[in-house]
Amino acid sequence: MMMKKNWFSRSVLLANCVALCLSATTAWAALTTFAIVATAPGVDVSGNLSTAVGLANVITVKITLNTNNGKTRGTGHGNVGNLSTRNQRYINPAFVGFGNSVYDVQKNGKCDLVVVN
Repeated sequence: MMMKKNWFSRSVLLANCVALCLSATTAWAALTTFAIVATAPGVDVSGNLSTAVGLANVITVKITLNTNNGKTRGTGHGNVGNLSTRNQRYINPAFVGFGNSVYDVQKNGKCDLVVVN
């Protein structure tokens, strides 16, 4: 009788391990990552976003798409011109066009973009 109980416990443990592995595989397969090239605007003297020559620059934006729920998250980093000589933060700038986004430009021109939809 003890042998049957031990065998049953091992079978349940094995079944749980298989279920856990399959669920982890399913969750992993739901995320798709790709990159796009985008033009990020720079900052003019007044602190406004500008795509003028010398200010805007091309950055690569990495986007992760969760195919289970349709949510996206994108991040981009690069360098643009900043003539305002101040750190600038823009919430939902018009050049992004969708989702909630934050665009930071440091006074040295380093820029970071985060988009969540």
